Amino acid sequence: MTDTSESVTVKRCVIYLRKSEDDPKKQVRSIKDQKRECLMLAERSGMKVKNEDIIEEERSAKRSGNRSKFTKLIEDIRKRKIDGLIAWHPDRLARNMKEAGEIIDLLDEEILKVLKFVAHHYENDYNGKMALGINFVIAKQYSDKLSVDVKRGVVRALSEGKSSGQYKPGYIRSETTKYYEPNEEMCDNKMTMFGLLGKAWAMRIDGKTLEEIAEYMNINGYKRRLKKARKYQEISKQKLAKVFKDPFYYGVLMQAGQEVDLRGIYEFIPMVTEEEFLKVQHFNRPELEVPKKHKYPFKGLIVCNNCEKNLTAGAPRSRSGEKYLRYWCANKDCDNKSIRAKEVIEYMVALFDNLETVTKDHYEEYLKGAKEFIRKEEGSLLNEQCQLLKKQKFAEKEFEEIVVVLMTKGRGMQTNERKALENKKNKLSDSIKQYERRLEKLDRQLEKTIPMDFESFLNTLKTLSTSFLAADATTKDEIARNIFLNLGVKGGEIATVSVKEPFKSMAEKDFVLNGGPGWI
Repeated sequence: MTDTSESVTVKRCVIYLRKSEDDPKKQVRSIKDQKRECLMLAERSGMKVKNEDIIEEERSAKRSGNRSKFTKLIEDIRKRKIDGLIAWHPDRLARNMKEAGEIIDLLDEEILKVLKFVAHHYENDYNGKMALGINFVIAKQYSDKLSVDVKRGVVRALSEGKSSGQYKPGYIRSETTKYYEPNEEMCDNKMTMFGLLGKAWAMRIDGKTLEEIAEYMNINGYKRRLKKARKYQEISKQKLAKVFKDPFYYGVLMQAGQEVDLRGIYEFIPMVTEEEFLKVQHFNRPELEVPKKHKYPFKGLIVCNNCEKNLTAGAPRSRSGEKYLRYWCANKDCDNKSIRAKEVIEYMVALFDNLETVTKDHYEEYLKGAKEFIRKEEGSLLNEQCQLLKKQKFAEKEFEEIVVVLMTKGRGMQTNERKALENKKNKLSDSIKQYERRLEKLDRQLEKTIPMDFESFLNTLKTLSTSFLAADATTKDEIARNIFLNLGVKGGEIATVSVKEPFKSMAEKDFVLNGGPGWI
């Protein structure tokens, strides 16, 4: 197909449509409108666009890497699968400079041959690229300003006791005042939602478990309407745990890093007193929870070949009084013999020593799995980092406030009051240091979240059995889970084995089959 205005032949043209959910009052043209006008532009330009080449996305372009379809689009352009692109306006493509730069780079390298917009005229020359760059900068500035304005509005509203987001269970927000009020919607047992949540708090104060309270609430008609999904949802043990940790229910609203005492702003009706709230926190203390069982290595990896159930792990004492880690079938009707951890480890080491020569194909297979694992690991680390930074910022703010109070009013305070503040200040100082240490460790972990190169991969495999034997139980378990899917035990011996790729391709089949375990 040919772009008649520029006499450039385009093999494949794609239309990209986006409407972000954070646009104020949905004022930006809808995807349906964008689609119609982009198709009209394609027709005027003599370019045919297939239905499968119309990409629709409803994610914000403020941050890079936030739009999976856009990322795939850029990859396909770089691979020269696509050489023409149409969008309604430059701000539909990017509101961040990273992705904006990628688009201009594709134009500079002449990989993207034609770029057209309905609401912006683009010429493929240095003036056109400059104008396009300016449009991207304006889009970013608008996005940044919108974010600041929204944040300012949220902060101002919170200082006035007006919240945003999903309602708190048991409460609604008034359409006129925007303040929280008791939810008077009736449940199945002639109690209001506010009354049902109040009953839940009373049950927790009396020491009832989360399971008991959640069951009671759901039986008696608890239903919470989700705004986005537009459906009702019952309460779960996890959601109930969050309710019982929220100081909102005695009058203190915490949101966007702010703490607002609603009782001093309007006639807020709390569900519990502060004393009752603190009493409930007693049940949330980790030291009062039932201790978790010891985490034995390879648990869940070793299965019984008779009944196909995971073997139970433990370290019972032998007749001589010594403890040995063993795995056995907990099924009373099964006569399968147990196996010692020592024998499992010996088998794993033997397999590591009998890996065949590693090829580039094996390395490519490793890369596939490694990248997926690293993506998940990185996401988990970044999430923890974000939470820690919030906690650190909150602790630092509280620490500074206490320091100011001690400096300005410390001498006039009673001894016990001043001592309490000093103790709190010291605890906050210790917490801040702990956050800093953990954040430093997270930074180091994030630096390591890159796949090994081929040389490192080879060296790791050469020393795998030695490293495995020298590792502690936790590291042994991690290594095994990256290599094995499961090991089947029959008659007290390993009878079958299932190995992940690329190790499955590298393992010598003779080692596995010749008088030993069967290959799955």
